[in-house]
Amino acid sequence: MRFGKAPYTLVILFFFFCGGGVAQTSEETPFFSRDDASRSIVTALRALPEVTCGRKRCEPATSQELAEPPVTPEDARTAMIAGAKSARLNWCGLSWKDRAYSALMLHFQARGVYQARTLALLGIIHDQQFHHDYLGLNALKTCPGDLRVGLDQENPVISLDPWQRVANNALLDYSVAEMLQFVLKEIKNSHCGNELCNPATDEEIENPPLSIFEARQAMRVGLFSGAAQFCALDWQRSIFYPFIAHHKHTLKMTPRQLTLVTMLHGTMQNYIVKKYREHEKTCSDTMRDNLKRDLTAG
Repeated sequence: MRFGKAPYTLVILFFFFCGGGVAQTSEETPFFSRDDASRSIVTALRALPEVTCGRKRCEPATSQELAEPPVTPEDARTAMIAGAKSARLNWCGLSWKDRAYSALMLHFQARGVYQARTLALLGIIHDQQFHHDYLGLNALKTCPGDLRVGLDQENPVISLDPWQRVANNALLDYSVAEMLQFVLKEIKNSHCGNELCNPATDEEIENPPLSIFEARQAMRVGLFSGAAQFCALDWQRSIFYPFIAHHKHTLKMTPRQLTLVTMLHGTMQNYIVKKYREHEKTCSDTMRDNLKRDLTAG
Protein backbone atom coordinates (compact mmCIF):
# COMPACT_ATOMS: atom_id res chain seq x y z
CA MET A 1 0.00 0.00 0.00
CA ARG A 2 1.55 3.33 -1.05
CA PHE A 3 1.29 6.42 1.10
CA GLY A 4 2.31 9.19 -1.30
CA LYS A 5 -1.31 9.61 -2.37
CA ALA A 6 -4.11 8.00 -0.38
CA PRO A 7 -6.74 5.87 -2.10
CA TYR A 8 -10.06 7.52 -2.85
CA THR A 9 -11.89 5.58 -0.15
CA LEU A 10 -9.54 6.85 2.55
CA VAL A 11 -11.11 10.26 2.19
CA ILE A 12 -14.85 9.76 2.30
CA LEU A 13 -14.57 6.39 3.93
CA PHE A 14 -18.07 5.56 5.01
CA PHE A 15 -20.36 6.55 2.17
CA PHE A 16 -18.27 5.10 -0.61
CA PHE A 17 -17.38 1.87 1.23
CA CYS A 18 -21.12 1.19 1.18
CA GLY A 19 -21.31 1.54 -2.59
CA GLY A 20 -22.46 5.16 -2.89
CA GLY A 21 -21.15 7.99 -5.02
CA VAL A 22 -22.01 11.28 -6.63
CA ALA A 23 -25.40 10.86 -8.26
CA GLN A 24 -25.85 11.31 -11.98
CA THR A 25 -29.07 12.37 -13.63
CA SER A 26 -30.62 11.70 -17.00
CA GLU A 27 -32.09 15.21 -16.89
CA GLU A 28 -30.38 17.68 -19.21
CA THR A 29 -27.47 19.29 -17.36
CA PRO A 30 -27.76 23.10 -17.18
CA PHE A 31 -25.10 24.98 -19.10
CA PHE A 32 -23.04 27.57 -17.26
CA SER A 33 -20.35 29.47 -19.11
CA ARG A 34 -16.95 30.34 -17.68
CA ASP A 35 -18.16 33.92 -17.28
CA ASP A 36 -21.21 32.70 -15.36
CA ALA A 37 -18.93 30.74 -13.05
CA SER A 38 -16.51 33.63 -12.58
CA ARG A 39 -19.37 35.98 -11.65
CA SER A 40 -20.69 33.46 -9.14
CA ILE A 41 -17.26 33.25 -7.52
CA VAL A 42 -17.03 37.03 -7.09
CA THR A 43 -20.52 37.19 -5.60
CA ALA A 44 -19.70 34.31 -3.24
CA LEU A 45 -16.46 35.96 -2.11
CA ARG A 46 -18.38 39.11 -1.19
CA ALA A 47 -20.90 37.02 0.78
CA LEU A 48 -18.27 35.19 2.87
CA PRO A 49 -18.85 37.25 6.07
CA GLU A 50 -22.46 36.00 6.09
CA VAL A 51 -21.47 32.33 6.64
CA THR A 52 -19.17 30.33 8.89
CA CYS A 53 -15.79 28.84 8.03
CA GLY A 54 -15.41 25.93 10.40
CA ARG A 55 -16.36 27.14 13.87
CA LYS A 56 -16.00 30.87 13.18
CA ARG A 57 -17.60 33.50 10.99
CA CYS A 58 -15.69 33.81 7.71
CA GLU A 59 -13.40 36.77 7.33
CA PRO A 60 -14.12 39.12 4.40
CA ALA A 61 -12.44 38.27 1.11
CA THR A 62 -8.97 39.70 0.69
CA SER A 63 -7.80 41.65 -2.34
CA GLN A 64 -5.60 38.68 -3.23
CA GLU A 65 -8.59 36.31 -3.15
CA LEU A 66 -10.57 38.64 -5.38
CA ALA A 67 -7.66 38.71 -7.82
CA GLU A 68 -6.88 34.99 -7.56
CA PRO A 69 -9.95 33.16 -6.19
CA PRO A 70 -9.42 29.92 -4.23
CA VAL A 71 -12.16 28.30 -6.34
CA THR A 72 -11.74 27.56 -10.05
CA PRO A 73 -14.47 28.29 -12.61
CA GLU A 74 -14.79 24.55 -13.23
CA ASP A 75 -15.40 23.87 -9.55
CA ALA A 76 -17.85 26.76 -9.44
CA ARG A 77 -19.74 25.21 -12.37
CA THR A 78 -19.95 21.93 -10.45
CA ALA A 79 -21.45 23.77 -7.48
CA MET A 80 -23.88 25.66 -9.73
CA ILE A 81 -25.09 22.44 -11.37
CA ALA A 82 -25.63 20.93 -7.91
CA GLY A 83 -27.53 24.06 -6.89
CA ALA A 84 -29.77 23.78 -9.93
CA LYS A 85 -30.39 20.13 -9.12
CA SER A 86 -31.21 20.98 -5.50
CA ALA A 87 -33.74 23.56 -6.68
CA ARG A 88 -35.52 20.95 -8.80
CA LEU A 89 -35.52 18.48 -5.93
CA ASN A 90 -37.05 21.06 -3.61
CA TRP A 91 -39.60 22.14 -6.22
CA CYS A 92 -40.68 18.53 -6.56
CA GLY A 93 -41.13 18.15 -2.82
CA LEU A 94 -37.97 16.09 -2.28
CA SER A 95 -35.23 16.74 0.25
CA TRP A 96 -32.09 18.31 -1.21
CA LYS A 97 -29.67 18.92 1.66
CA ASP A 98 -29.12 15.19 2.07
CA ARG A 99 -29.01 14.54 -1.67
CA ALA A 100 -27.42 16.91 -4.20
CA TYR A 101 -25.85 19.22 -1.60
CA SER A 102 -24.33 16.41 0.49
CA ALA A 103 -23.07 14.71 -2.67
CA LEU A 104 -21.41 17.99 -3.69
CA MET A 105 -19.57 18.39 -0.38
CA LEU A 106 -18.49 14.74 -0.34
CA HIS A 107 -17.30 15.08 -3.93
CA PHE A 108 -14.95 17.94 -3.08
CA GLN A 109 -13.71 16.33 0.12
CA ALA A 110 -12.97 13.17 -1.87
CA ARG A 111 -10.88 15.34 -4.19
CA GLY A 112 -8.85 16.56 -1.24
CA VAL A 113 -10.54 19.91 -0.57
CA TYR A 114 -10.23 20.29 3.21
CA GLN A 115 -10.15 24.07 3.63
CA ALA A 116 -13.29 25.23 5.42
CA ARG A 117 -13.12 28.57 3.59
CA THR A 118 -13.07 26.91 0.16
CA LEU A 119 -15.95 24.62 1.07
CA ALA A 120 -17.89 27.63 2.38
CA LEU A 121 -17.42 29.38 -0.98
CA LEU A 122 -18.65 26.33 -2.87
CA GLY A 123 -21.64 26.16 -0.54
CA ILE A 124 -22.48 29.80 -1.23
CA ILE A 125 -22.25 29.24 -4.98
CA HIS A 126 -24.57 26.25 -4.66
CA ASP A 127 -27.06 28.25 -2.60
CA GLN A 128 -27.01 31.21 -5.01
CA GLN A 129 -27.96 28.97 -7.91
CA PHE A 130 -30.50 27.13 -5.79
CA HIS A 131 -32.39 30.32 -4.86
CA HIS A 132 -32.20 31.70 -8.41
CA ASP A 133 -33.62 28.54 -10.00
CA TYR A 134 -36.16 27.85 -7.28
CA LEU A 135 -37.76 31.27 -7.75
CA GLY A 136 -38.13 30.57 -11.47
CA LEU A 137 -39.51 27.09 -10.93
CA ASN A 138 -42.15 28.36 -8.52
CA ALA A 139 -43.56 30.49 -11.33
CA LEU A 140 -44.33 27.29 -13.25
CA LYS A 141 -46.96 24.69 -12.64
CA THR A 142 -46.40 21.90 -10.16
CA CYS A 143 -43.55 19.44 -10.67
CA PRO A 144 -44.46 16.73 -13.23
CA GLY A 145 -44.81 13.30 -11.67
CA ASP A 146 -42.30 11.64 -14.00
CA LEU A 147 -39.70 14.30 -13.21
CA ARG A 148 -40.19 13.75 -9.49
CA VAL A 149 -39.77 10.00 -9.85
CA GLY A 150 -36.64 10.45 -11.96
CA LEU A 151 -35.07 12.93 -9.55
CA ASP A 152 -35.85 10.68 -6.60
CA GLN A 153 -34.25 7.66 -8.25
CA GLU A 154 -31.20 9.45 -9.59
CA ASN A 155 -30.43 11.45 -6.46
CA PRO A 156 -30.59 8.99 -3.56
CA VAL A 157 -30.56 10.20 0.01
CA ILE A 158 -27.05 10.06 1.44
CA SER A 159 -27.57 8.41 4.80
CA LEU A 160 -24.58 9.16 7.02
CA ASP A 161 -24.98 8.76 10.74
CA PRO A 162 -23.86 11.76 12.83
CA TRP A 163 -20.74 9.88 13.96
CA GLN A 164 -19.77 9.27 10.34
CA ARG A 165 -20.11 12.97 9.54
CA VAL A 166 -17.99 13.79 12.58
CA ALA A 167 -15.25 11.48 11.31
CA ASN A 168 -15.37 13.00 7.81
CA ASN A 169 -15.31 16.54 9.18
CA ALA A 170 -12.34 15.60 11.36
CA LEU A 171 -10.20 15.73 8.21
CA LEU A 172 -10.91 19.42 7.59
CA ASP A 173 -7.94 21.71 8.24
CA TYR A 174 -9.24 23.35 11.40
CA SER A 175 -10.26 19.98 12.92
CA VAL A 176 -6.86 18.47 12.15
CA ALA A 177 -5.16 21.45 13.81
CA GLU A 178 -7.29 20.97 16.92
CA MET A 179 -6.50 17.23 17.07
CA LEU A 180 -2.80 17.96 16.65
CA GLN A 181 -2.93 20.32 19.63
CA PHE A 182 -4.73 17.63 21.65
CA VAL A 183 -2.13 14.91 21.05
CA LEU A 184 0.73 17.36 21.70
CA LYS A 185 -0.71 18.03 25.16
CA GLU A 186 -1.00 14.25 25.74
CA ILE A 187 2.41 13.24 24.37
CA LYS A 188 3.96 13.26 27.85
CA ASN A 189 2.02 10.06 28.56
CA SER A 190 3.48 8.21 25.56
CA HIS A 191 6.90 6.81 24.69
CA CYS A 192 9.35 8.41 22.27
CA GLY A 193 11.64 5.51 21.46
CA ASN A 194 12.41 3.69 24.72
CA GLU A 195 11.68 6.58 27.06
CA LEU A 196 8.68 8.64 28.08
CA CYS A 197 8.23 11.68 25.87
CA ASN A 198 8.96 15.10 27.31
CA PRO A 199 5.93 17.39 27.64
CA ALA A 200 5.20 19.60 24.64
CA THR A 201 7.03 22.91 24.71
CA ASP A 202 5.45 26.30 24.06
CA GLU A 203 7.36 26.39 20.78
CA GLU A 204 5.86 23.02 19.72
CA ILE A 205 2.37 24.19 20.61
CA GLU A 206 2.95 27.29 18.48
CA ASN A 207 4.72 25.43 15.65
CA PRO A 208 3.82 21.70 15.80
CA PRO A 209 6.42 19.13 14.67
CA LEU A 210 3.92 17.82 12.10
CA SER A 211 2.29 19.74 9.27
CA ILE A 212 -1.47 19.74 8.80
CA PHE A 213 -0.96 17.50 5.77
CA GLU A 214 1.09 14.97 7.76
CA ALA A 215 -1.36 14.99 10.67
CA ARG A 216 -4.35 14.54 8.35
CA GLN A 217 -2.62 11.64 6.60
CA ALA A 218 -2.15 9.87 9.94
CA MET A 219 -5.80 10.46 10.90
CA ARG A 220 -7.05 9.34 7.52
CA VAL A 221 -5.03 6.13 7.58
CA GLY A 222 -6.30 5.59 11.12
CA LEU A 223 -9.85 5.61 9.77
CA PHE A 224 -8.81 3.06 7.18
CA SER A 225 -7.11 0.87 9.79
CA GLY A 226 -10.23 1.03 11.95
CA ALA A 227 -12.44 -0.10 9.09
CA ALA A 228 -10.02 -2.94 8.31
CA GLN A 229 -9.93 -3.98 11.97
CA PHE A 230 -13.73 -3.99 12.10
CA CYS A 231 -13.78 -6.28 9.05
CA ALA A 232 -11.21 -8.63 10.65
CA LEU A 233 -8.52 -7.79 8.07
CA ASP A 234 -4.84 -7.66 8.96
CA TRP A 235 -4.64 -3.89 9.45
CA GLN A 236 -1.25 -3.98 11.19
CA ARG A 237 0.66 -5.84 8.50
CA SER A 238 -1.21 -4.33 5.55
CA ILE A 239 -1.59 -0.73 6.74
CA PHE A 240 0.00 0.37 10.00
CA TYR A 241 3.48 -1.19 9.80
CA PRO A 242 4.11 -0.03 6.20
CA PHE A 243 2.74 3.41 7.09
CA ILE A 244 5.10 3.87 10.05
CA ALA A 245 8.03 2.40 8.10
CA HIS A 246 7.41 4.95 5.34
CA HIS A 247 7.51 7.81 7.86
CA LYS A 248 10.59 6.44 9.61
CA HIS A 249 12.77 5.42 6.68
CA THR A 250 11.52 7.51 3.75
CA LEU A 251 10.39 10.70 5.49
CA LYS A 252 13.12 10.37 8.17
CA MET A 253 10.84 11.41 11.01
CA THR A 254 12.20 11.66 14.53
CA PRO A 255 10.95 9.34 17.32
CA ARG A 256 8.88 12.25 18.66
CA GLN A 257 7.24 12.86 15.29
CA LEU A 258 6.57 9.12 14.91
CA THR A 259 4.86 9.10 18.30
CA LEU A 260 2.59 11.96 17.25
CA VAL A 261 1.77 10.14 14.00
CA THR A 262 0.97 6.95 15.97
CA MET A 263 -1.24 8.85 18.44
CA LEU A 264 -3.21 10.56 15.67
CA HIS A 265 -3.61 7.26 13.82
CA GLY A 266 -4.67 5.41 16.97
CA THR A 267 -7.16 8.08 18.07
CA MET A 268 -9.09 7.87 14.80
CA GLN A 269 -8.79 4.10 14.57
CA ASN A 270 -10.18 3.56 18.07
CA TYR A 271 -13.01 6.02 17.45
CA ILE A 272 -14.11 4.40 14.24
CA VAL A 273 -13.91 0.82 15.54
CA LYS A 274 -16.02 1.78 18.54
CA LYS A 275 -18.65 3.49 16.39
CA TYR A 276 -18.78 0.68 13.82
CA ARG A 277 -19.37 -1.85 16.59
CA GLU A 278 -22.11 0.30 18.09
CA HIS A 279 -23.97 0.71 14.80
CA GLU A 280 -23.19 -2.37 12.70
CA LYS A 281 -23.66 -6.04 13.54
CA THR A 282 -21.19 -7.27 10.94
CA CYS A 283 -18.91 -5.91 8.23
CA SER A 284 -20.85 -5.91 4.96
CA ASP A 285 -19.54 -7.82 1.95
CA THR A 286 -19.38 -4.56 -0.03
CA MET A 287 -17.31 -2.83 2.62
CA ARG A 288 -14.92 -5.79 2.95
CA ASP A 289 -14.50 -6.10 -0.81
CA ASN A 290 -13.76 -2.40 -1.17
CA LEU A 291 -11.22 -2.55 1.64
CA LYS A 292 -9.52 -5.58 0.09
CA ARG A 293 -9.43 -3.81 -3.27
CA ASP A 294 -7.65 -0.81 -1.80
CA LEU A 295 -5.26 -2.95 0.23
CA THR A 296 -4.17 -4.82 -2.90
CA ALA A 297 -4.16 -1.78 -5.21
CA GLY A 298 -0.51 -1.13 -4.43
